[in-house]
Amino acid sequence: LENLIKLTQEIYSISQTIDLLDSQRKKLNQDYDKIEKQIIEELKLNELKGYKDILGHNVSMIENEVRASLNQDNREKAISWLKENKHEYAIKETIHPMTLSRIIREVVAAGESLPENLFDLYSQDRLVLK
Repeated sequence: LENLIKLTQEIYSISQTIDLLDSQRKKLNQDYDKIEKQIIEELKLNELKGYKDILGHNVSMIENEVRASLNQDNREKAISWLKENKHEYAIKETIHPMTLSRIIREVVAAGESLPENLFDLYSQDRLVLK
């Protein structure tokens, strides 16, 4: 029983730490998004695609990066389209949004058309930090 109490206290402590870290991660992501938007605005204002800061960090902007997710109302049709277009490797238990986004960007870049309403698409400017 003594070991059970010790383990219960330990797991409770870990659970609290996880909750705290999740909260901190959420706040950091909000701060990151806010600053990223400010940097993108400054880059656009100065008509720059990127720059190197005084510490040697390379910052570049990708304009209108397309992101995609499955439209759940047309999930089966979207999966069929992926298979028909030789992207069956992306079909797992779930289809990862990053993989789907890459496929959609490749299709668009190749000048191919996308069927309507199979995917939820949006674009956003983003930074690449190196």
